[in-house]
Amino acid sequence: MTAAFLAGKYSRANPAPAGTRFAEAGSFVPFDKDMGYRVVDTLKQVAARHNVSPARAAFVVGAGPACGQQV
Repeated sequence: MTAAFLAGKYSRANPAPAGTRFAEAGSFVPFDKDMGYRVVDTLKQVAARHNVSPARAAFVVGAGPACGQQV
């Protein structure tokens, strides 16, 4: 789950501390962090609606429509 990013561990208000794998991942796995934060914000809204954690919402969305019905 991208070093706990999709699980909601990090946010704009709570970025990964310097020196952590996630903070240093940009040089190895470049991705658009602004887009990522928007995705996480949406996952948190979906998770809250279904009374599950953002990690579970991310897993179900990533697993496809068949699993999405179980949330």
